[in-house]
Amino acid sequence: FSSPAFAVNGVLVWGFTGIILDGLFEQLGWAVPWDRTRLHEVVF
Repeated sequence: FSSPAFAVNGVLVWGFTGIILDGLFEQLGWAVPWDRTRLHEVVF
């Protein structure tokens, strides 16, 4: 599984929340270019 993710004040926002925020920022025109090839492994 992969999804957009954001680091905010040292906290990783990803998964469903990352997808929702990515879409929202795109629709509002607030999105900034980011490296879609960069991956971050989430360990449970």
